Amino acid sequence: KASAVASGTAQVIATLRTPAGAEVGPPVLLRIRITQFGTAALLITMVAAAVLVLAALVRLARRARAARRARRGGPAGGPPDEHGPHAPTGEHEQPDGHSRPDEAAAAPVEPAERAR
Repeated sequence: KASAVASGTAQVIATLRTPAGAEVGPPVLLRIRITQFGTAALLITMVAAAVLVLAALVRLARRARAARRARRGGPAGGPPDEHGPHAPTGEHEQPDGHSRPDEAAAAPVEPAERAR
């Protein structure tokens, strides 16, 4: 078992041995780059990767849902109808919570002049 005390590069001489302990071939010099990844850094990296994958899956699900709505002929943003929360009512809500009729909806409609 090998362990590192600090980051950096190290040189190691490695030999290959048989189960009986006899050397197979000459020793080889290996240059090893050592990085220090602690448990906390590894955990943070794994959580960030999981959040990224989850966000991608949510986005794919929303795109698939929007594509299904578009195929059915509905709007891509959602299925607002005449009874939905943002349906046009001819009224505007005031800051005090009361609503007043829309001026355009409340204005009387005058008949068009007849062509002569």
